Amino acid sequence: MRLIALLAADTLDAEQVRGVLRYDSFALGFGLIFLALGAAAAAVFLFRRRSQDPAVLWFGIFSALYGFRLAMHTRTARFTVDAGRAAWPFIIAAITYSIAIPAILFLREVIPGWRRVLTRLLWV
Repeated sequence: MRLIALLAADTLDAEQVRGVLRYDSFALGFGLIFLALGAAAAAVFLFRRRSQDPAVLWFGIFSALYGFRLAMHTRTARFTVDAGRAAWPFIIAAITYSIAIPAILFLREVIPGWRRVLTRLLWV
């Protein structure tokens, strides 16, 4: 919506917008795929009452965070989500530093032999 408003205000011409979209299409596409995969995994965990395997939840959270971070690195996402120019580095840094927690928790569930090592790594 904001991108359309920028086009209507004549601040960007159509060729510049196409260039930005072409440049960002790969990262934005994969970011949205990972985000959808994470949301689907979290939904499977929430709606499947019989088998409460936490590995699915940790994978979903990790995948969603990774997809969100990948998508937010694009200029297209920065055009559409108005979080302020100075806030973007902090948002991306917060996700980058916290993304390891669900990844380690997922690995703890998948590789039981490394549970003790991964628990220590999680505490670090």
